[in-house]
Amino acid sequence: MMKLRFPSANHLRELWIAFWKAKKHFLVPSHSLVSPVKLLKLNKSNLVDKEKVAQEAISLLWINSGVAGLRQYFLGIKKPPSKRIVNIQKAVRTNDIENIGKTNRHLSFFEMMGNFSLGDYQKKEAILWAWEFLTDLKWLGLDKKKLFITVYHKDEAAIQICQTNLKIAPEHLILGDKNSNFWDLGVGPCGPNLEIFYDLGEKFDPKKQGITLLQKNIDNERYLEIWNIVFSEFLNSGNGKYQQLPTKNIDTGAGLERILTVLQDKNNCFETSLFVEIMEFLSKHLQTSFILQSNDQLNDKQKITNKSFKIIADHSKAVVFLLSDLLETQTNLKINFNNHRGYIIKKLIRNALGQIQFFKINQPFLSEIVPIIVIKMQKFYPNLSKWANKVKAIIANQETVFLSLLQSADKFLNSLSSETISGKEIFRLVTELGVPLSLVKKKAEQKKIRLELDNFQNLLSKHEEKSKTQSTGLYAGPYNLSGLPATRFMESKTIVTKAEVLGFLPNIQNKSQIWIVFDKTPFYPNRGGQICDTGWLISPKGEKIPVLDVLISEYKQYLHLVDKTPEEMNEKNNFFTLKIDDTNRSLIRNNHSATHLLHFALRSIISNRIQQNGSLNNEKGLRLDFSIDNLSLNLEKLQKVEQKVNDIIQEQVTPRIDLVSEHEAKQMKALNFFKVETNSDQKVRVVTFNSYSVELCGGLHVFNTSLMQKFLITRIEKKGANNYRIYALTTNKIIKNFWSSVEENFDIFLKKYRLNFEKLLNHNIFSVLANKMQKQKKFFLLWAFYKNELESKIKKYFEKQQKKLIIQSAQKYIISKSDFYSIDKYCIIWHKIQVSNQIPNHYNFEFLRMVFDQYKNKANTFCFLLIENKNKNNNFIFQFDNHFKIIDWKEFFNSYFQNKIKFGLKENKMQGMIENIDSKMFLQALKTKIKKHLS
Repeated sequence: MMKLRFPSANHLRELWIAFWKAKKHFLVPSHSLVSPVKLLKLNKSNLVDKEKVAQEAISLLWINSGVAGLRQYFLGIKKPPSKRIVNIQKAVRTNDIENIGKTNRHLSFFEMMGNFSLGDYQKKEAILWAWEFLTDLKWLGLDKKKLFITVYHKDEAAIQICQTNLKIAPEHLILGDKNSNFWDLGVGPCGPNLEIFYDLGEKFDPKKQGITLLQKNIDNERYLEIWNIVFSEFLNSGNGKYQQLPTKNIDTGAGLERILTVLQDKNNCFETSLFVEIMEFLSKHLQTSFILQSNDQLNDKQKITNKSFKIIADHSKAVVFLLSDLLETQTNLKINFNNHRGYIIKKLIRNALGQIQFFKINQPFLSEIVPIIVIKMQKFYPNLSKWANKVKAIIANQETVFLSLLQSADKFLNSLSSETISGKEIFRLVTELGVPLSLVKKKAEQKKIRLELDNFQNLLSKHEEKSKTQSTGLYAGPYNLSGLPATRFMESKTIVTKAEVLGFLPNIQNKSQIWIVFDKTPFYPNRGGQICDTGWLISPKGEKIPVLDVLISEYKQYLHLVDKTPEEMNEKNNFFTLKIDDTNRSLIRNNHSATHLLHFALRSIISNRIQQNGSLNNEKGLRLDFSIDNLSLNLEKLQKVEQKVNDIIQEQVTPRIDLVSEHEAKQMKALNFFKVETNSDQKVRVVTFNSYSVELCGGLHVFNTSLMQKFLITRIEKKGANNYRIYALTTNKIIKNFWSSVEENFDIFLKKYRLNFEKLLNHNIFSVLANKMQKQKKFFLLWAFYKNELESKIKKYFEKQQKKLIIQSAQKYIISKSDFYSIDKYCIIWHKIQVSNQIPNHYNFEFLRMVFDQYKNKANTFCFLLIENKNKNNNFIFQFDNHFKIIDWKEFFNSYFQNKIKFGLKENKMQGMIENIDSKMFLQALKTKIKKHLS
């Protein structure tokens, strides 16, 4: 067992509470990790201003800071038990989970010790008390020489307190900027902050950068932040305007694990008494050791072992706390591991299990750590013992499921005869069997099997996009909407209606926006591949607020996103007029109906084996994803598909919409891309275009195909093995704009390569297509379809030609003696180059480098070459003597050109661009600089 200078985490907790109670603070127990945020309904108690709504209802799956559970007090929504509060809040953060095990300080579960003032004491007391607790021998007694303070450079009061009252040495007080020392969430209370760091020593500073790490706010392992005081003085309106808060607050956060690391003189949090029993347990069962040394002193194998130990220990602890608190809130004691909080817990468990696999452990193991954590932490968190057995059983079950998946994965890998795992096979392992990609890579490395990761990423992107398409519009936030009635969607011909507000809640991505739920709506949501309607909410007094997005929840409420809380929305006046943009909806209808017709045409002309995978229909156009084995496709076939759709448009077909049972839909041979149970009595919606297209669909469609006017396929691309995506447009105006854009882009392309249309047609690159290019329009059609392929060929060809020209031109340049300037034994080669008109500007640097290569090897030589361009952006290369430091030249160039210069530095060479250079004056300044250096 380790010997510890400081006894325990419990002792630190007791000291913290005792200190702040002596300062008349009220102890608030730790909140549950399960965020208490719920749907905000319309009543007097929560009709607060936009900033309060945004701050109170920040979407948290878990409590992630010491202040998160106290926000209602800071916003004035609930009266605090005291103006002075102390707490020790358990918290979870998984947004930077990839850093766990890599750094000394990252944890997914941690304890944040906090002291708070709500309009009571201010900066002086907060700073002096922080220093007292950290340095007084009665409390922690840390060495003041090891402590460094950073403070906002404009916070004169805090700076004065540090200098006068703390008498801190000047080199230990660092003035930070707004990025490092100003706490601001964009909307709501904000202010400068003061941070206290502990110096862990030079062994964590391999580059010996010292205090520069803090001065330049460089991420590092040497200076460990152990204390942060936010002086909440201002209100940010969200548009960059700040105003003084009527009541100023103090929000302090001190990481318990970090302070314990310092007190117990350890290299990182995982070596403290909080983790010692877990590490000893792991060492025993994994038959290897966790070495208590800084990372730089470990060999590569031990670094990997230590990292695995850290991840297993951290994730185990987080899972025990998360499950305990989640079970406390569940009535049926069942955890859904495929949704929201449950998914995060499952991810943590599997990440930890993935690490265990590296030690060749193939039996349930992680659940055995639960009792160790419970015994260690139950004194301060008593609910752990209440749920210990249930938590252990849940983790053991998850382990069994995962280990079974791993066995399937091993069988799958062993069955492969090839030395390569295809992207499709990796995709199956990761998505179907649930094996973490990191583990797939590790097993492949062990078996010396190559992975086709590029193909896998393509399939994964397609899968994610497909999943997104098929579930588009389903609200998946943390709020429980089961208590609200469903929203009634008005018939598709309704474009305006009056509706009552049922409730509202903040947008988790943008705290200045809110979602509003109405009893009925004409707005169609993002659903089934169709984008939502746009339009407006209109208040009784005529205030017009744009609707930005519309989603639907699993309980059938429609959520309308707006960027402001309507001023007139209150308990007595919550009826608004909802009006959609009918012009925009018409375009969406066109494209949705065209998608059905395109699907039909593809199946009838290409192959009836085509399977639709997803679609997207908006006001700009449409796309259809489909799959088929051994597709035989060419431009002529696609033109036939396009013509078929246009023929149906010209027939002026009126679609029929039927609500029928799933069995009846089956008899109608309605196409769909989800499972239909034919014995179900559930009603489904079937959209029929005469004898052509019959599909299950809940979306909006044209009243007659003639409204689409015209149909054009613009592009088709392969998205993976046997998977394709096709793009198309409708209406005369949009198609005309498309052709104009194609011609414009093509003209830009020709100019880039100094070509003209006739020259391009006669070029051998196009010999295969030449006989098909009888009309210019026909060529543009080819260009639209094969743009990437053709441009790639042209680019390669002309790059090859241009390089030949550049080499020939560069070899002609011979610098005369008049271009040499001798300074003692040194020599400046100066040359201003006029480039041939045959060489495009974007080849200037390449040409310049080739000329430069002829002179760069001259001993003791400075060389400056310049290309003077007509647009006044002059390219240059400058090689300087090795006796000069890079920073000297950087300062010289920036000073001479007053920072109006762009350049890069590498070893003893600079390359960049200068605006407006006077050659003679600059040469003189260059000679003076060199002479000064030599003297």
